[in-house]
Amino acid sequence: MFQFSAESCPAPVSVLRRAGLGLSILLTLFTLATTGSAQNYVLDQSNDRSVPRLMISMPSLAQSFTPEVDEIGFAAFWFYRGNAGLPVEVQVQLRETIRGPIISRSSRAEVPNLGGWEGPLQFTFSPPIRLVPRREYVLELLVHGGGNASLAAFAEGGNDSYPRGTLYRGGEEWPPGDAWFREGLLDLSPVLETSWGELKQVYR
Repeated sequence: MFQFSAESCPAPVSVLRRAGLGLSILLTLFTLATTGSAQNYVLDQSNDRSVPRLMISMPSLAQSFTPEVDEIGFAAFWFYRGNAGLPVEVQVQLRETIRGPIISRSSRAEVPNLGGWEGPLQFTFSPPIRLVPRREYVLELLVHGGGNASLAAFAEGGNDSYPRGTLYRGGEEWPPGDAWFREGLLDLSPVLETSWGELKQVYR
């Protein structure tokens, strides 16, 4: 699990993912802190301007996105656990469309077994998965275990918080909003670690 800092964003960097693309894509390099280390990541698509208060119970949830780069190395979503109880793990399944072929599955992440816990969880694709830029894909959330958890989403009076994709529930578009999410590429170069307490003060 990792936590994000809104202040850990240096100047944008221009990244040319593949020479064959013939396109230099402007991305932003962020720093994420984990429970034992920290690493850089290059953010592609996101819907994360704040922590949403709307929590949608799982399973059967998915978020589509339209990448600008030709690989995905991680995805992150914000979760909430109302009550402690049975264990629950989440995994992200990358699909071509909501009912289309499955491309890959990510690592699993355990939702902390603490009542009232909320925060982001990271899911990695190793090795990174090739994508076609500007083509829509779907990140489907798979739930393992008997516990309960909810997904954070935005629904603001019909405003589309992420126009390049949509939230799905039960395989159908969920018109009111989109999930809180991030996706992009990981840079495994070590960086200085920041504690969760410091990040929480910045992000909240």
